Amino acid sequence: MFSTEMILVHIPSALKKAEKTREELTKDELRKLTADFAAAVADTFCGTDIHSYELMSAEIDHDYPEPVIFADEDWETFTSYLDECDQGQKLQASHLLDFLRDNTGTTDVGELLDRLLLSHDRGATAGEVDERVWNMDYLDQGAWALRMIAQFIKGTFMFESGFYDSFRKTALVPFYEKLKNKREDWALVIFWCFG
Repeated sequence: MFSTEMILVHIPSALKKAEKTREELTKDELRKLTADFAAAVADTFCGTDIHSYELMSAEIDHDYPEPVIFADEDWETFTSYLDECDQGQKLQASHLLDFLRDNTGTTDVGELLDRLLLSHDRGATAGEVDERVWNMDYLDQGAWALRMIAQFIKGTFMFESGFYDSFRKTALVPFYEKLKNKREDWALVIFWCFG
């Protein structure tokens, strides 16, 4: 499975880690330092949801010709990519809710808990327990969908996230209006990932 993952980099943090200042780097050196910083973050996900990755290029996907987007250079592209990540996460969450509904008959968490708890009640009669509860696939699929939804809400990085904020340490997409006043501090690094 392949996906595009975007990592938001706080440039002052990348400079600090490299013990460099912005003034001593050319723009190309800053671009490489930013990409290397993001790659180190991506390395932490390898072996979990991502098995390998490479820096995006036009050869891989013409929609992303440049793998490092500096907010102060191209605010419009920067924010459109953040919007793309946000919409992608909302779509994934919607699919998970549909999956939960299709496999359990409900998205009501209270009802699901009641069913699960009732299924563990050894004294329950067959008439008291919905027949679907006895199907372990049903329980597994419902639990999986609930776990995935909870991870999206919490901001846990997953292959399906498509985004990671290396400064706030979350997969939740920030309100880019908060980044607007310090555009020179932010960059997005785009990777092609294999899961």
